[in-house]
Amino acid sequence: MPGARHSSRRHVRRCPGLEKSTPLFHLERLGLADGVPPALGRVWMPAAIGEPLTTVGFTDTSVYDQLQATGIVVTGGDETVRAVVPSHAEHAALGLTPSSAAFSVRRIATSQSQGVAIECRHTLIRGDLFCLTNPMTVPVGRDRDESGPTPPLALAPTVG
Repeated sequence: MPGARHSSRRHVRRCPGLEKSTPLFHLERLGLADGVPPALGRVWMPAAIGEPLTTVGFTDTSVYDQLQATGIVVTGGDETVRAVVPSHAEHAALGLTPSSAAFSVRRIATSQSQGVAIECRHTLIRGDLFCLTNPMTVPVGRDRDESGPTPPLALAPTVG
């Protein structure tokens, strides 16, 4: 992705599963689709895991593909999505008007081979370019008023 840059950071406010003194690698990416930035991503991971990524350009590759190339496979995690009003700097980076909303996606990814959180990610996604979708199914023979498991939400580009 154009606009990728990385630096070393020692602390990140919320990275559950990592000891606070863990040195961290920080990667910030601003994606472009037809010249429009749809998302601003920030990734923090233990420096020992992220250091091999300092030479990667990230124009045509993903963080997970590069981690896999070093023998680290993301095997799970948790993700939280909510609507937010980005900061002024984030509005400018994404090319948004001052009061535009965005989706805030916070992810903690894990790897069985490492046994700890290997990535803390915060991505801001333009609310005017994406929508949340959630398929709804009602099991046969079940009362429509009974609650059941909710399938995961998916972010998808808006159409039209």
